[in-house]
Amino acid sequence: MAGSRLLSLILLMGLLGVFLCLVTSCATIDASSPTRYVQKHSTPPSTIKTMSDEERQVLLENFEGLRVADVADAMDHVGLLNAGLMDKAIRPITPGMKICGIAFTTKSKPKRGKIPKLSAEEYEKYVSDWYKNIHPTPYRKYMKPGDVLVIDARGTDVGYIGSYNSLAEKNRGTRGIVIDGGCRDTYEVRLEKVGVFARHIAKTMLPGRMQYCSMMEPVKCGGVKVHTGDIIVADDDGVLVVPKKYALEVAEIARRVLQQDKKGRYNLYIEAGLTPDDTVEK
Repeated sequence: MAGSRLLSLILLMGLLGVFLCLVTSCATIDASSPTRYVQKHSTPPSTIKTMSDEERQVLLENFEGLRVADVADAMDHVGLLNAGLMDKAIRPITPGMKICGIAFTTKSKPKRGKIPKLSAEEYEKYVSDWYKNIHPTPYRKYMKPGDVLVIDARGTDVGYIGSYNSLAEKNRGTRGIVIDGGCRDTYEVRLEKVGVFARHIAKTMLPGRMQYCSMMEPVKCGGVKVHTGDIIVADDDGVLVVPKKYALEVAEIARRVLQQDKKGRYNLYIEAGLTPDDTVEK
């Protein structure tokens, strides 16, 4: 009897020790040591089939100028009722912003790090090491002009996107950013006219809070499964994902929907005494 109790106590203490080790390992991170996980996921998956520049150009041209409403109606036409509709909480940081492009996916996850008391120089190195080893951005060298960066950052309250990295993406030819997560520096993001669609506004930065996970793999963003190569259309109505296999068919139907709407509203403009603009057509 006493032996059984002793054995149970030993097992309990062992489990407690394992738990404490796990907690400690999560709470204290040496950002100066590259993680094997990050290194492993810093290149595209071998299973990814990339599109040719010609294929990309055809897709981009076919979706140019289409509204979310047009594309949503076209999705219904091809039998994709209510498919691809991101959560209504994913909103443009700048009202009136419109983006359309080819999805390039990446994922990050929460990672708790305990930042010790450091001098100014030591803290700068800590932050630099975190961005280099814990949360690098290896996807940037694989993105192409015309892409929309789609980020799965669920479960975090971090300003992953801000005025600096969003403008840097725009300057590289990225058409916009959609993040299931946070954006900060929102005043500057609006001034820079960068197409950022985010779940919420945040305040903090990545070091001590987030770890890079993967790129070009399927992600969940706004409740929708997104693959690299899908089409992203976003405006004040929200964000819509068109699966690549349906893209050209959807674009053709959406174009007809848009033209019918433009012509249908032209006479209404005249009746209302409004000056025709580029949203209507005679």
